[in-house]
Amino acid sequence: MADLFAPYLARRSEEAAILAGFDHVGRLVHWSECHGSNATSVHIGRSALRTMMARASIVTAIVAHNHPSGQARPSPADLAFTRDMAAMCRFCGIHLYDHLIFAAHEWYSFRREGLI
Repeated sequence: MADLFAPYLARRSEEAAILAGFDHVGRLVHWSECHGSNATSVHIGRSALRTMMARASIVTAIVAHNHPSGQARPSPADLAFTRDMAAMCRFCGIHLYDHLIFAAHEWYSFRREGLI
């Protein structure tokens, strides 16, 4: 799944976030991008999730963002965001499959690390 997001996020010099929604057979049916400050992930969570809620076909979501600093390890804010995003998705009947963080030469998966 990381291959889907890496071209958009891995080597960016500014922070960016993507929220992707998939239907019941795994087809990509929603893609929202935000660019800007370190509050980008919060913005993507608030605005794009509203859009996804309106699309009944979305059953799974993946959120991804980058760390222009070059370190893919999650910050305390990333951990809190993921916990809150998973709760919002559950409330909407959407399964948050993963949260991915990309840096220049590495990436981090919350699912792979057992945090989702």
